[in-house]
Amino acid sequence: CDISVFMENKDTGGATSQHLDWNAVFASIGLHNQQEIDDQVVAAYVTGSRAWGTAEAEVSDWDLILVFTDASPSALSLIPSDASFAILDRFIPDPIHGKNIECNVEIMTQRWFWNELILDKANLQAISCLYLPPHLVYKQIHAEWRQQFESSLQPWRIVRAVLWKAPSSFNRGRFYFRHAEALIANNEERMGTGEDVPVEIRGWSASLLIRRGKKMISHAFRYIFFAHQLLQDRKLTNLSAGREYWIELKQDCSSTSWKYFEDKYRPLYKALLDSLPVKPEDKVAPADAVQQSIPEKYHRLLFLFRQPKQQDSYTSSIDLELLELARVAMKEGTVDEQVTQDISIHFPQLSPQWDHACSQVQVLTTRVNEEYAAAMKSCLDTLAPQLAPAKFQLDTDEAKLRRVLSDYIKSLPPGSIAFGRAIVAMQKSRYNASQYLALCSPKEFGIAYAGFKAAT
Repeated sequence: CDISVFMENKDTGGATSQHLDWNAVFASIGLHNQQEIDDQVVAAYVTGSRAWGTAEAEVSDWDLILVFTDASPSALSLIPSDASFAILDRFIPDPIHGKNIECNVEIMTQRWFWNELILDKANLQAISCLYLPPHLVYKQIHAEWRQQFESSLQPWRIVRAVLWKAPSSFNRGRFYFRHAEALIANNEERMGTGEDVPVEIRGWSASLLIRRGKKMISHAFRYIFFAHQLLQDRKLTNLSAGREYWIELKQDCSSTSWKYFEDKYRPLYKALLDSLPVKPEDKVAPADAVQQSIPEKYHRLLFLFRQPKQQDSYTSSIDLELLELARVAMKEGTVDEQVTQDISIHFPQLSPQWDHACSQVQVLTTRVNEEYAAAMKSCLDTLAPQLAPAKFQLDTDEAKLRRVLSDYIKSLPPGSIAFGRAIVAMQKSRYNASQYLALCSPKEFGIAYAGFKAAT
């Protein structure tokens, strides 16, 4: 009941192996004998980096999908009542090397895996399970699944899936790079000042964040290649498609900037999406009833809300989306009451998070106004010796004031208080502004924000 998977050793470049004991996996979720496994488990797969050929020793965890019968007592006890599946972290002993290996175990019922993920949603990772090599499949009692899927494949569902999944992965790459940039910028600013220099954000180092960001870019390419295979051949023919992009990304140490990697890979990413062999009118699936019943500005929030609650990155994205909605709805220091009512009607579970987002935006707005005014005054005072007195009669003309400030910022040394980094980061990602500024001192906050205002 154990399997061995060879993978690249990130230190030596050679091959190494890890072994997975399936009995230990099942024991970790409460199935302690073969009879329980036989009665309740419909399918068990190894997926993720070990299926794509991108696994690295000592770095990659094991991604497992366990499919249970719909009435399985174990599945019913493990999956929350308000969710369709559960994601569990488990550490399983390696029976050969005597070490623990990290496993990401996804638990779901047969109805969710087959009817929802594969037939309805055309989930590309779930579909890939039907094409795994035998050594990555512990069990699959329905040998007919693959043939049934291929005979019922609907192209618009595949396109809908990839138009959701590929952009999601690419944007998550930006998410990780932005956090890494903020961490690096903060460390550079505080280095040598005597202040504490944080080495991590939420337990992630800058190098780990960048590696994760690169992984997300390669995932985006893989999903597009999967879609092309399914649309052209009605089956998956190469699970390692896109592996060359991961190798190239991993070896590219030219920059830690998201802009560098976005400029390098987005044109190809967009071209591959645009070349999907379907008619344009087939690319949009019909909106569901819930989506049709709410204003369009809440559609992204609805999408995020429907994601599995166990994934931290999606939970963070909900908070960021609420912050953005609150920022847009802010008028003269208060949030538009209509938006608050909409949230309470359509997303009552998010009401506490919405209230928190509103208070954050109100505090941020007050602080920004104060620091912005102080920063502009400081900049103009600094310019006094070089400017004619008449130039300062600008209190009522903010456009001219910004131009004066902009000229001042352009005269600063490139590394001064990370002006350039702050401006570029805020222009490229509206979410990153608050994340970057949260790491700044009050003085840096005001001046960086003033730089952003001047540049835009």
